[in-house]
Amino acid sequence: MAKYSSAIIGHATLDTNTDHLGNTVKIVGGAVIYSSASAYALGHRVAAVTKIADKDMDRLEQFTIPKEDIYCLPSERSTDMVNIYHTADKERRTCSCLSKGDPFCAEELPEYVQPVGYKFIDSMPMTPIGKFDYRKLEEEITSRDY
Repeated sequence: MAKYSSAIIGHATLDTNTDHLGNTVKIVGGAVIYSSASAYALGHRVAAVTKIADKDMDRLEQFTIPKEDIYCLPSERSTDMVNIYHTADKERRTCSCLSKGDPFCAEELPEYVQPVGYKFIDSMPMTPIGKFDYRKLEEEITSRDY
């Protein structure tokens, strides 16, 4: 059974983006793809759990973590979004959800991606320049806490 330091759960979303000039591009994104890539790049052993309809399984190709660490649960629908950007800086946009994937339920998650414990902290440790200090966070949350 695999042991993970991070489990990222979410939908791999097809985004249809149209810029202020009318140019359209389709990309597969979503926090599950970007967050799993970031955690993996930081050296975490990452599991990504997503829900995708059978017809959209090609979305799994967008993950950059090892394929054996991607878990796809069955879904009737996949999530599809349309973003229309009204300004060049993309500060103003209209966003519409065309199709919403099935919700995640704790009971259907594989045991090996469920948390073994929780630790509540008063606040996130910060670096002197105001960013999250993940190293200090890892020092605060150790295996002895579980």
